[in-house]
Amino acid sequence: NLNGSREYKPSQNVKWGFWAGIGVYFVKPKLVQAEAQLGMKFGPYGGLSKVSLDGLVYFLSEKEDDSFIRGQLAMFYDFDNDIFRTDADFIADLHGKVKGKGKFSLFKGPESWYFNLGTVKKQVHLTIMDKIDAYTYFMLGDSVPTYLPPLDPEITNKFNVTQSGATATDNTEAFSNGTGFAFGAKLGVDLG
Repeated sequence: NLNGSREYKPSQNVKWGFWAGIGVYFVKPKLVQAEAQLGMKFGPYGGLSKVSLDGLVYFLSEKEDDSFIRGQLAMFYDFDNDIFRTDADFIADLHGKVKGKGKFSLFKGPESWYFNLGTVKKQVHLTIMDKIDAYTYFMLGDSVPTYLPPLDPEITNKFNVTQSGATATDNTEAFSNGTGFAFGAKLGVDLG
């Protein structure tokens, strides 16, 4: 939990562990600043079991409220199960002229892997001067959907196309067990 409230739950499989708070800034405090918690767990025989890093990062500010770009990061490596995972959320606000938000995830396990910058259902969103809206996603690896996402209702109405007609030959079954990539983008411009 990135709001500073972590609850310790004892486990017989953990010999001992610790959490430490870390504060970091690069070059000057206003350029990049981070607040994080570093955690390590050791197994019953003393070997390193898990390393984690959870925190907040701010760009071009000393505090979260007025930073141009800010984000949350949760990362861990589980040595026992050979799993690495990173999840990050980010928000940008450049004086109200450019605003954006999104999420990226990276996962590597023994049987699967993926990298997502947004997803079909939760796309990265960017707004420029309240006139241009851009939505996008890029997915790579095992998390790629095996279906085509729904068409935008504005497009289906304008071109008289139905979802079933647009995806009639998408060969969903042929791709259901594979890995690959997916990319999508939508751009809207307010001309009024």
